[in-house]
Amino acid sequence: MFKVGDKVLCPMHGAGYIESITRKETEGGEIDVYFVRLLGGLKLTIPETIADSSHMREIIEKETALSVIEGFEALETDFDDNWSKRYKENIERIKSGDAHEVSRVYKYLCLRNVTKGLSAGERKMYQTARQILLSELSMALDTDKSEIEKRLSDMLRRN
Repeated sequence: MFKVGDKVLCPMHGAGYIESITRKETEGGEIDVYFVRLLGGLKLTIPETIADSSHMREIIEKETALSVIEGFEALETDFDDNWSKRYKENIERIKSGDAHEVSRVYKYLCLRNVTKGLSAGERKMYQTARQILLSELSMALDTDKSEIEKRLSDMLRRN
């Protein structure tokens, strides 16, 4: 599925590289185990069965990353007023690994933080969405995360 050196996104963690792959014997037969080095330095060990079910995928192309940034300002951020429903929906958006959906959650939480503040759960979700979005865009565009964050922040200030 993946090979050493591939740039991948691990939903709920962020973007990184396949550092190595080993074969492991399990009760169900042999499987590949991926060792992923995230941009922040953290190393994940992910069996291929988990990689499939967790939506681990190659990072987005440069053109897609640019479209995520260019569309950020116009993203719709109307979410349910019910906290628990909104929280579950946002977690599902993040777990999907879809860059447009993660950017939508990130934008919503940034705006909510300014207007109403964030609960402890939403602060954690904000950090997760931020890490996932910025690491993938940074890797796809070969640009520093702080530069991308500044660009998105400038767009938020115009809203």
